[in-house]
Amino acid sequence: MPSSILNPAALPRIERRRRAASLLSARRVDLLFLLVAVVWGSSYLAAKTLTGTVSVTVILSLRFLITAVALAMIWLLWHRRRTSRREAATGVVLGLTQAAVLILETHGIAGTSATNAGLIISLVVVFTPVTESIAFRVKLPRMVFVAGVIAVVGVCLLVSADGFAAPGAGDLLMLAAAAVRSIHVT
Repeated sequence: MPSSILNPAALPRIERRRRAASLLSARRVDLLFLLVAVVWGSSYLAAKTLTGTVSVTVILSLRFLITAVALAMIWLLWHRRRTSRREAATGVVLGLTQAAVLILETHGIAGTSATNAGLIISLVVVFTPVTESIAFRVKLPRMVFVAGVIAVVGVCLLVSADGFAAPGAGDLLMLAAAAVRSIHVT
């Protein structure tokens, strides 16, 4: 084993700086992922609270309006060239699938608990590789399916804390949202 691996002082100064910068950026990435998870996870609780006092249509209308204004401002400030038809078509498809996800999720949250919503939507992690394998005609390793079955069973056990029961309408809408989201990210 090289002595530089065992003795950090033996590394050249540039190499030590590069490793330190890499570690710092890895920590920054981890913190950003954690921040995204906290914001995304808390959004289910906020949406559940809002659906108790305001209609789903009002919530979605405000959400889409704020997003449209923000995107219009970004487009006006940074748009430097003409958008091709292919780019516009891709944008429309991605926008429609994202809108479908948000509609399904918000209606789903209104009909289930925030905990169930978060657990069920986490199945996107299972659905996405399967969706990609179908879309790109690639065979997945058997362990992906084993892990997927374990994840689905785990979510079912966590969601059914009061004992097994048929899923409610909100649970099914969240499941549909997870499926549409897996198509969206594929």
